[in-house]
Amino acid sequence: MLSRPYALTAFLSLVILAIHWHADTNALYFAYKWLDIPMHLLGGFVVALLGVSLYSLYPKKIDKAYFWVLILLFVLTIGSFWEIFELSMSVMYHVQTMNLTNIIDTTSDLINDIIGGMAALYLTHKKHWYAE
Repeated sequence: MLSRPYALTAFLSLVILAIHWHADTNALYFAYKWLDIPMHLLGGFVVALLGVSLYSLYPKKIDKAYFWVLILLFVLTIGSFWEIFELSMSVMYHVQTMNLTNIIDTTSDLINDIIGGMAALYLTHKKHWYAE
């Protein structure tokens, strides 16, 4: 049994990369509008696992509640950078124009990232991957 989520993080990262590459090159995000939701849920999940993995390398241990907040902020930060990247691609390639729909999409994407991160934190709690 894994004592830390290193292998799971690496495996799921490759899965996300493969799915995203396939979906992007075949325009599946436009054909299936719902595909963005599971990708952000899985992305938030993997980023949270990455945060837990990185934290395990840190020599000092912190309070569990503070740990959860830090990991969720890490997920939100990475998700925000991704949304900025999406916006820059839209502007550079004139894929979309900014409107209320894009703001709602960005907000729901960040919420899905946080939900995925919370699911990963729940898993790390159940598997005892967090050590105080």
